[in-house]
Amino acid sequence: MTKSMSFSGDEGERTDVFAIPLAVEDREETNPVATGLQLLCVAGDDLGKTFALEARSMIIGRGKADLALRATDVSRKHARIWSSSGSHWIEDLGSVNGTLVNGAPLREPFALRFGDRVQIGSTILVFSRHDELEERLRQLQKLDAMGALVKGLAHDFNNTLQVILVGIDTLEELHGGDRSDAHAVLADMTRAAESASGLIQRLLRIGRTQPEALEPVRLDAVLTDALAMARRMLPANVTMQIAGSTEVQVRGSRGELQQVLLNVFVNARDAMPDGGTIDIHVRTLELDRTVAKQHHLQVEGTYVELAVRDSGIGMEPSVIERAFEPFFTTKGEGKGSGLGLAMIYSTIKSHGGAVLLESEPRRGTTVRIFLPVAR
Repeated sequence: MTKSMSFSGDEGERTDVFAIPLAVEDREETNPVATGLQLLCVAGDDLGKTFALEARSMIIGRGKADLALRATDVSRKHARIWSSSGSHWIEDLGSVNGTLVNGAPLREPFALRFGDRVQIGSTILVFSRHDELEERLRQLQKLDAMGALVKGLAHDFNNTLQVILVGIDTLEELHGGDRSDAHAVLADMTRAAESASGLIQRLLRIGRTQPEALEPVRLDAVLTDALAMARRMLPANVTMQIAGSTEVQVRGSRGELQQVLLNVFVNARDAMPDGGTIDIHVRTLELDRTVAKQHHLQVEGTYVELAVRDSGIGMEPSVIERAFEPFFTTKGEGKGSGLGLAMIYSTIKSHGGAVLLESEPRRGTTVRIFLPVAR
């Protein structure tokens, strides 16, 4: 795989494109469905996705377009691709950000050859033909991703089990003592059991083509449950405090967001072996397009920022750069899987949000989570 030129995307951003070597073939009369002609996304929000050219004429754009892209710099009817006289042609439909083929602006209909790169806004597609090797590679990638997901869920499941096991030990100590304390422990164990059930449901959803439907979730309820479970896992020399209004709704999965916060709290605990404080700050922000992009968010709008700061050992810049990588960890053997932050990142991205890390050695770490407010 060789590196090709860089194209300018929306607002002057540059996108590095890796050219996939594809053979140039004669333009025989073809049936689009039978030959498996397609556009393969090599840069942009739909990276790795293939779009089959299943009709003689297809509109490329957003929303209800025949070939729908997720990028926000794509017009609703951006371009049209069609087959005629044994070739596939493409034309721009007067889009705001234009259409490029092999780096050149498209001024008139263009006959595509295999390997041609089509740039729609900041999304880059390669005109290609499906084959068995490509499908096998995709299946191997899916299996690899599934393995990482299962290991990540096992990591979260272990956190949940710790709450239950600690609760059982506490109940044994409270046997014959204050019943109100026993009820509180049972409530925490119930929350943990419900969270564990949610993890099993996520495992059962592996392989389904439809993602889980997100719904409005009260942030205060998610925080209450996560804090209750976390307190059973924190030593006495670690204190937690919360500031800001949490009476807001976000769109997501209550169980998955609980696991995100539990992972954040566990990481904060591990960063403070001698004890310390965990401060939680919540605020609602109106972000325009420029600020949203600076925070790695796809669209402008109203967001909740949930910042969790610990007073722990902090991280070096080189560690921050790799913190979200699956299986990367600075913890000792048997003390960390390296999946906690990776699962946090994956879950928040699937909720339309973003995660940022701020840290300095010996000055603690702040995890900033942004989630879109539910309307």
